[in-house]
Amino acid sequence: MRSTVEEWNRDVAVGTDTRFDRQHLGGGISEGPFYALGPMNAFITLADGGLAVDTQLRVTTADGEAIPGLWAAGSTGQGGLQLLNHGLHIGWAMVFGRLAGRHVAQSQNRLDLSPTEHVTVS
Repeated sequence: MRSTVEEWNRDVAVGTDTRFDRQHLGGGISEGPFYALGPMNAFITLADGGLAVDTQLRVTTADGEAIPGLWAAGSTGQGGLQLLNHGLHIGWAMVFGRLAGRHVAQSQNRLDLSPTEHVTVS
């Protein structure tokens, strides 16, 4: 762990990520306290299709038309996107959940809806 931090700090000092060619390196790791998370395992998270969504995360029909009042986020709104490595699906769900929520909040109120007592799904 120490050698990894030292290597990273050298990369930050010269402004070049020698391992992954990242462009934004930040300020390095120099002041504690430090915390480690692990052990970590790689997982593949796949919605295996998911719901088709548009750029506002509205669920769309097979023809690409937005379904009024229906948004998707998290794995249901991935549209089959495969996220590799542990934890990326959490970031996807948080970011796109927030974006979908913003779109919902900014949408017009629907006056064509009415409450129902019971819904039966067969």
